[in-house]
Amino acid sequence: MSSFLNLTYDFLNKNAYFLNKEDLNLQLLSHEDYPSFRSVSDTFDYFGIENLAANVPIDALEQLPEYFMTLINIDEKPVFVSVQKTKNRIICKGSDKKARHYSFTDFKKIWTGTIIVVEKNATPTVDKNRLNTIISGIAALLLVAILLYPFSLTTALLGVLSLSGIFLSWLITKEELGIQDTITTTLCNTLNEKGSCSTIINSKVRFLGWLSLSTATSLFFLSQLTLLLFIGFDKTFFSIALLAAIPVLLFSFYSQAFILKEWCALCLGTALLIVLEMGFVFTAAAPYQFQPAYWSKALLCITVIFLGITYFKNLIRKNIDLKKTEIDFLKFKRNQELFSSLLYKKQLANNSILPKQHKISFGSDNQAITIQTVINPLCGYCTDAFKAYFSLLERHSNDIRIHFIFSVPYDKPDNLATKIVLSVLEAYNHNPKQALLLLKEWFDKKDISHWENKSVTMTPEKQQLLQSHRLWCDTNGILYTPATFINGYYYPTEYKIQEFSLFSDEMIELSKKEHNMTYQN
Repeated sequence: MSSFLNLTYDFLNKNAYFLNKEDLNLQLLSHEDYPSFRSVSDTFDYFGIENLAANVPIDALEQLPEYFMTLINIDEKPVFVSVQKTKNRIICKGSDKKARHYSFTDFKKIWTGTIIVVEKNATPTVDKNRLNTIISGIAALLLVAILLYPFSLTTALLGVLSLSGIFLSWLITKEELGIQDTITTTLCNTLNEKGSCSTIINSKVRFLGWLSLSTATSLFFLSQLTLLLFIGFDKTFFSIALLAAIPVLLFSFYSQAFILKEWCALCLGTALLIVLEMGFVFTAAAPYQFQPAYWSKALLCITVIFLGITYFKNLIRKNIDLKKTEIDFLKFKRNQELFSSLLYKKQLANNSILPKQHKISFGSDNQAITIQTVINPLCGYCTDAFKAYFSLLERHSNDIRIHFIFSVPYDKPDNLATKIVLSVLEAYNHNPKQALLLLKEWFDKKDISHWENKSVTMTPEKQQLLQSHRLWCDTNGILYTPATFINGYYYPTEYKIQEFSLFSDEMIELSKKEHNMTYQN
């Protein structure tokens, strides 16, 4: 499943959308149809990424954008792939990360025509994985310190090998904890057809009967690097530590070859690092001598590092469990029946008191769903709500109508919120679309200085309209913004308005069916 997530994430990156990978994975994994085209399209909608999921004629291939996702038939089985279209070639990358090259003619023979395309982001913002950035930064700083600090050649080489060992230990730890990683999959795929080292890493074999492979390797290499940086190199101590590792290496080779009958690339890489370290340590020019002070400091350092590794592994495990719980919760929350039962719990008391001439509406006149929203331009929470409304209007322009009810001081034309609304009303009288774009401009930029210096006129008609909007709010007891109502019912407080896109398609279809049944009867 992680390969599907990575494929989707890479596709977004190619189109200059750099979402937080964990947030993207959470939305995909919690979708009831994951993995599917619908789960991808709905997830893109949730993040406000304009996309199109459709079946197109085979001959339309040349008109498609450079990057798109699609289904192709390989060995008579549909395979989900990310596609890059060049002038004369089609490059497909599937969940196995292998790039397949086709001519246009050959690709059309296996192409189903089902696609997902997105509009390339013109203003990308990068949201990097913080954990990987921190780890990479620390590793780079340590590498620079090792190379620039006046260490001996042996110490510098040991430091580089220790850094490499820490990296492999991190990959082993991720595999043990069930965290999928592209690097791990690629490395393990060199030796195992299944592309996984988890059988060996998660086996019941334990160092000294209780120490897991990830803990043992992390402790070994982290301790080495810490000692080199803060205490120094002691040939006696390092030699004994490496000699103690020999039985472990031999048992590891034996268990992989004869017990588990599988080879772990990460384990072999770790063994190679230890063998190289033996070569550097045993041939070092330093003398063998026992230094009690060094040993006491080293043992204390190792103890602290062991406790730290244990603590952080438990912390990561708890975080993984929390993510699983969050995914289960979102799956539960995305249930259409649950949403409907919560939506239809409470209805507006007096929904029809707003005169038709006082309605500020956008969208279709033959709507399947009617949304009413109470907003104030100066309300901080209204910004995200308006973006959700605007996205719904773009996505369902033929099926949704939104009525905006403005909760502003109708008797204070110099109030900033009132000024903005008056300008919107003026634009609405001439061109409703322009009025909507004016609202969008405000919520996108919130250029207060521009509006403070702007002169607007409060006509009796506009004042009456705003007064009518306030009366609607007072009559229905709406004292907050933003407030959202779907078909005359209170939008459930358990859901963000952005999450309505998860249910809008089904509600529209259901409403159309009910309308057709009523019409036929």
